[in-house]
Amino acid sequence: MKSGNHEISEIHPGIFRIPLPLPGDKPDHVNAYLFKGKHPLLFDTGMNRTFPDLCAAFKHLNMEFSDLGQIILSHGHFDHYGAAASILKHAGKPIPVLAHPDAVLMLAKGNGLGLTQNELLQFLKQTGLPLWLRIPVVLIAHVFNTFAGKIKTDVFMAKGDTLLAGDYPCQLIETPGHCKGLVCLYLPGQHLFFSSDHILPYLPHSDPFLFHFNGIKERFNQIEFFESLGRVADLKPCRIFPGHGDEIQDMDNVIRRYRTEYKKKDEKIIRALVHGPCSVYEIVKKIFPKVLNVRMGFPIYIALSEVYTHLQVLVRDSRVSRDDRNRVIRYLIHPDH
Repeated sequence: MKSGNHEISEIHPGIFRIPLPLPGDKPDHVNAYLFKGKHPLLFDTGMNRTFPDLCAAFKHLNMEFSDLGQIILSHGHFDHYGAAASILKHAGKPIPVLAHPDAVLMLAKGNGLGLTQNELLQFLKQTGLPLWLRIPVVLIAHVFNTFAGKIKTDVFMAKGDTLLAGDYPCQLIETPGHCKGLVCLYLPGQHLFFSSDHILPYLPHSDPFLFHFNGIKERFNQIEFFESLGRVADLKPCRIFPGHGDEIQDMDNVIRRYRTEYKKKDEKIIRALVHGPCSVYEIVKKIFPKVLNVRMGFPIYIALSEVYTHLQVLVRDSRVSRDDRNRVIRYLIHPDH
């Protein structure tokens, strides 16, 4: 059976990949994973607007939502948790919902991008993005919020926690980087790793902020990402099942590709600064001009976030200096570089 343009498939005995449609071309789907067996479990849910697709997939697999023993939400982005509230409503019984403590606030507020409006506006202002381009970004954030229902988390997960997924012992692996509170699943007996958005067939983007109750604290998420990647590599998984796209089997090649592509982007940013200080927006204009020409909110946000997280590392490595004396942060090549 197809879900959207992709086939539902049994990727390992009793474990099913359910691809659910997404708006746009890349990625065009998100993967939910159903573990059947003695302890039925669903890892991620897709958006609330694709809940009918999830219903059809469950019916095809001879499952009811009431059969589920647990739902695990990998992180607080709309495409991964958006249908959780609908599942609980239709199950007719309580189902424990598990998430990392750092994702709880996002899930409870239903922030589709994982950012509050104040966080998003502060970030856009400091990148120097003009008002006329901020508007589509803020609008798409509001649209994304409609893709996800608010969900209360019952159980907080932490590094090293173990549980049963279907018929398999499973470990929870913390992998911050793509965003805060991202958790993956690892089946040690089978060497299977369910990576959500941590490891993808293409380069994952990152959110720029970590939200605390007492304000906003800057994250160094590219650094977190590679530290998390190292922890996953130490597990030596044989097969990786990502949140988008198809199975990945050669993790060493993926890590090499990530490092190569990130270094290439670092050099592009350095070249963009050769002629003088620039804001994040001005750098994006130089290296991603097509993104701004399209004037679509989400690609603009991705491009800004991507450049910003690279600049964090370049500042740390003393290749770039940061001037934050004004509202708009500007960057320049470090005098010793």
